Amino acid sequence: MINPIQIPAGTQLALCMVLGAVLAVLPRPSTALDVPTVGESAAVHEVMVPGLTPELELLYQDLLGHLLGGEPDHAARAADVLLKAFTLQYGEDSPLLATPSLYLGLIQLDRGETIDSVRHLNRAVESIERSHGQFDLRLMAPLRGLAIAHMETGQRASAVSALRRAQNLTHRHMGVYNTDQLPILDMLLTAAGNRARSGVTDPLLAFNVKVHEEAFGKDDPRIVPALLRMAEYMADRGKRIGSFRAKGAIDFRASINHSRRALTILEQHYGADDPRLIDTLRVIAETRLKRGFGKGDAVAAMRRAHDIVDTATASDVSERAHAKVELGDLYTLWDDHRSSEAYRDAWKVIPEGPKYDALRDELFGEPSRISTDSFNMWLRERPWRTDRVNFLEFGYVVRADGRARRFQTVEGNVPQSARQRLRSKLRRARFRPRMVDGDVVETEGLRVRREFSLF
Repeated sequence: MINPIQIPAGTQLALCMVLGAVLAVLPRPSTALDVPTVGESAAVHEVMVPGLTPELELLYQDLLGHLLGGEPDHAARAADVLLKAFTLQYGEDSPLLATPSLYLGLIQLDRGETIDSVRHLNRAVESIERSHGQFDLRLMAPLRGLAIAHMETGQRASAVSALRRAQNLTHRHMGVYNTDQLPILDMLLTAAGNRARSGVTDPLLAFNVKVHEEAFGKDDPRIVPALLRMAEYMADRGKRIGSFRAKGAIDFRASINHSRRALTILEQHYGADDPRLIDTLRVIAETRLKRGFGKGDAVAAMRRAHDIVDTATASDVSERAHAKVELGDLYTLWDDHRSSEAYRDAWKVIPEGPKYDALRDELFGEPSRISTDSFNMWLRERPWRTDRVNFLEFGYVVRADGRARRFQTVEGNVPQSARQRLRSKLRRARFRPRMVDGDVVETEGLRVRREFSLF
C-alpha cells in the first residue's frame, strides 16, 4: 500500500509561481507576460517566450491572467488550450511544447491531478533534453515538479532521483555550495522520511548545514534553521536509540551543541530577549525531555521562552496564553506539581467574554494528549485476522494531574496481550487536563479507538 508523504502547504503553488526563470526554453523569442515569483509584487514582468505568434500570445496572456487572478480551474483549462494550440501550430514533437507542457503540468500538480501532471512534466523534461541536453538549468522546474508528484504518491526513490538530478544541475552551473539548492535539500530531507536509519538523512543534514555556513557564514542567523533541523533530528534519533546507550548519549550531546550554537548566534545578533530566540529555546527544552533527564535545564529554557513572550509589547492574548500553557505542559510531562499553577496563570491571562471563548475552549475545553509517543498498534498476521478490522476501543478517565486511569474495554476483537499494550501506552501518556472556572478537573467518559495493522 502506498503511504503518501506530507508535503508542506503551498509547495506546489510556489512551483507554479516561479516559472519566469525557465520560460526561455528555446530560441526565437517573442515578448509576453510572466508570473511574478513568490514574495514579489503582483506587477507583471516582460520575459522572452519562444514560439509565440499573435494568436498564441493571446492564449498565453489569458493563462497568466487566470494565474494572477487566483483562478486555478480557469488556469488549467487555459493551459490545456495553450498546449493544444502549440501542438497544432508546431506538431507533436516540437521542442517548443516544453513551455506549455511545463505550465500545464505544474498547474495540474497544484490541483491534485498528479498522474496527468507527471505526463506533462515528463514531456517538458524530454523536450528540453532534446533541445539543450541533459545538463540544462531549464530542467530544474519540471524535475522539482516531478519530485513533488512522486512524493505525493509515495514513490520516494523516484522523488529522490529527480531531486538529486536537480541538485547536480545546480552544482554543475553554480558550484557545490550554491544557495539555489536549498529548497531541493529541504525536499530531499522530506523525501528521506523513515529512511533516516539507513544513513540517508545524516549526510544530507550535515551538507545542509555546510551549504548554509559557506553561503552565509558560520555566525549568520540565516544558518539557524539548518542547525535546529539537525538538532531535532539528533534528539529524535537519540530517543529512539536510548539515552543510556553510548550512541544515544552522543546524539543527545550533538543535539544540545547544535541548539546552543543556534541560541548563541541569535543572542549575539538580536539580544537576549528577542522573540526570535523562542523556537531555539523550545528545541532545547524538548531535547532534554526526550533524553529523560536535565529537567532543570528544560524548565529554564521553557521559562525563558515564556518570559520573552510575556514581556514583549507585541505579544497578544493568544501568544501569552500559549506560552504559559507550554510551560504547564512541560511540567505535566515531568510530573511536576507546578503544572496546575501554570495552567491557572494561562486561564487568568485570557479575558472574560465571548470574544475569547474559542481560545479558552481550544486550550482547556477537553483533555489534550501532549506526550509524543507513537500510538501505532501492530498484530501478527493470522488467517482469521486478514479479512476484518482489528481494533480496540477503551474508555478511560484523565485526572487533574494529566494521567490517564480507570481503563475499561468498550469493544474490540484483539487478544489480551494487545489490550495490555494499549493500556500501557495510555498509562505512560500525559494529557493537558480540562479546566473549569480556572481549576484543573478530572474528565470522565473519554474513549480511544485504535486499529491494529498486521505484519
